[in-house]
Amino acid sequence: MAHSRLSGMMMAGVLGAALVLIALSAGLMATGARAAQEEGDSRARFDAAKDALDGGMKKLRRSLRSADRQAESLETVLEMQRAAMSVKTVVPPGARLEKTPESERDAYLTGYQKEMALLMLELLKLEIALIDGDTDAAQAAYEALQERKDISHKNYTEEG
Repeated sequence: MAHSRLSGMMMAGVLGAALVLIALSAGLMATGARAAQEEGDSRARFDAAKDALDGGMKKLRRSLRSADRQAESLETVLEMQRAAMSVKTVVPPGARLEKTPESERDAYLTGYQKEMALLMLELLKLEIALIDGDTDAAQAAYEALQERKDISHKNYTEEG
């Protein structure tokens, strides 16, 4: 009888431990799923912003040629500013960061933040030039934006 009660207690202990492991596993899977979703959300935001910035550059290439399209150019710049702000603090997703040695990741991320700040600065310069109606300054700011784009793609995108 004592042996059967001991067996029952051991079985209850084993079942309890199994339930705890199942609960912990479910929690870890949920945490992993949340992390994957957050990474996916971050990737989607990053890709959408990159597309908006690239599309904005194409629009500006055409609209900056004509002074009567100033309002269109200004709206494009504002869209690009919103896109840049949406990912300014997002860790750039992809293989570039994963391939960066752990000892260099802080510098990589700091460089990305600085690059995003410089992008915003050039967008603000372009906005001011458009507000002032200064086509030469607007064209110079556009060219500086193109340089920023080239540097960013080289350093922070997978195709770089």
